[in-house]
Amino acid sequence: NIDLILVGQQLLLPRKTLQNEAWYDSLFDAAGNLAESGLEEPGAVEAEADEKGIASDQTGTRKGEPASSLADAADILEARLYEKGTYYFPRPGQSDFQLDLTKNPILETGDGARVLMRITGEGRKVLSAENLSVLKKFWKDLVVADIPGNAALDQIFDAVIGSLPGGAISKKKVYTDGGIEVTMQPQWMLERPRQGDSIAITPIRSSGEGTPRAVADYLKTLGVLLKEVVLSDTTDEKPPAAGTAVSFGQVAALDLSLDRRAFVRNFFGIAGITYQENTTVSFGYAGIQIQAVTNALNRRDGLLTLVDFEDLQGEAVETLQKAGFKLFQVPQQGNNADLIPDLFRLAGMTCESTPTLAAVEGTGPGSISISLPGFLGRNDEIPEVLLTTVPVPDDLLRFLKEKDIDVVELVNAAGGSAGFPPVPAGDTYNQGVFK
Repeated sequence: NIDLILVGQQLLLPRKTLQNEAWYDSLFDAAGNLAESGLEEPGAVEAEADEKGIASDQTGTRKGEPASSLADAADILEARLYEKGTYYFPRPGQSDFQLDLTKNPILETGDGARVLMRITGEGRKVLSAENLSVLKKFWKDLVVADIPGNAALDQIFDAVIGSLPGGAISKKKVYTDGGIEVTMQPQWMLERPRQGDSIAITPIRSSGEGTPRAVADYLKTLGVLLKEVVLSDTTDEKPPAAGTAVSFGQVAALDLSLDRRAFVRNFFGIAGITYQENTTVSFGYAGIQIQAVTNALNRRDGLLTLVDFEDLQGEAVETLQKAGFKLFQVPQQGNNADLIPDLFRLAGMTCESTPTLAAVEGTGPGSISISLPGFLGRNDEIPEVLLTTVPVPDDLLRFLKEKDIDVVELVNAAGGSAGFPPVPAGDTYNQGVFK
């Protein structure tokens, strides 16, 4: 663009003999355009022209060099760091303004944003507002981050991410995925609209305490690249293993459209509780011994409970109670889903509706929790069971398996999966009668 050349401006052109060098062709792609990969070939001149600013040689990204805090930050943010050489900016009627990148590095994110990092400290000159206005004539969206000399990684993130559009420090984010809700609060987060994702960064004390790999993989499907940074280098622990692959196609199903008897039988089978149908019990009534056929539940704590589907009539219920039997009566009508909290409690397990599981403990920065529609039965002696009303992605199945939680899909729910009742408190039940 000839309009970018000022009268009297000195232009530096490459020598024609450079075309004879062995590495010259590697600088261009098949279409003849300058290829970035070519600039990284051995022997290539690390010179770059950037829009309306002209860079001298020795300007490039740090790759394969000993890490510095700035280079680490750029790597984590998937950005390019320019910290060597000089950028030249033309000024009408004046000499070109020279930006020394060793004193004021430039960070360019994958989303196209540029951050001028003003290194501050005793004895350092800070760019004036007049000089900054020169830069912003060429780089309209340039932002400035003041960073103290020898800044630590967390200080750099605070300054850089805090200055960028779409950047946030310690802010809670909520993602929904087919009824599943993920709440996370990374220490730093950078949204990248052009790339359709975000980078979430959280410091950890060692690689061993990081987020489970399965959860990190799942977050990636939601457009979140989770990056956990060990701010100290005192650990040599290996990152957590990927875990065993699990597919939702392997998950057992519990049919909510079954009749009451079949549903209860299948439920206790899933919960691992011994359930006997058509069991004969004997009890005394009016001086005589009476036998009745019902269903018996043998819990692992030894408590024997009778399950009746309103077959026992008259004074039989009260008589069985006086004889020392525990009795649960299942109403003939109703939604099978409404029975689930009762049946879990009957099995000696606590029940939580729409359970929230912590992938990373805590409520502040670094915390990650996952809420799943359905019911979670808990017991110290019995493996936990999640009855889910929505398909669970394979990555989350891996996470649940690592936590020893069995997953069962509730299928054929009348009217969909919404509207399940809350778990009743105490020993009073909304459905059925527990005595």
